[in-house]
Amino acid sequence: MTSESLRIKSTLANDARQDNQTADILLVSRFQSLIEALTTNEEASPGIRQASFYAGKLNVHPNHLNAVVKRITGKTTSSIIQNQLMASAKSLLIQTNLSIKEIAFKLHFVEPTHFNSFFKKNTGITPQQYRYNQHL
Repeated sequence: MTSESLRIKSTLANDARQDNQTADILLVSRFQSLIEALTTNEEASPGIRQASFYAGKLNVHPNHLNAVVKRITGKTTSSIIQNQLMASAKSLLIQTNLSIKEIAFKLHFVEPTHFNSFFKKNTGITPQQYRYNQHL
């Protein structure tokens, strides 16, 4: 192979890597936008807490979505979903007068007790305690 053909091959390989990275960044961006849009969307399903739900919406395999998200953000898809869910929960607790039960259903928990457990597991306090502490 000539030095010119090696240079062209190297350039093409670099271009392909750049295209893949751009596509990966776009996929992560679309994933994060979907999470934000669907977390409190009344018409979404409880499946919005699963990586496979988003993979289906993005027309990619869940393993691919997980790998790309981890490579780009350093976080798992599950942790990003949970972080958005917690941010939405905290926002609703502080900024609305919705009951804990209404917030649980708004965030697509089948049972309010599941929401309470999820919230306490992630914060160490109940949603009611969080709301009270924020209004002091």
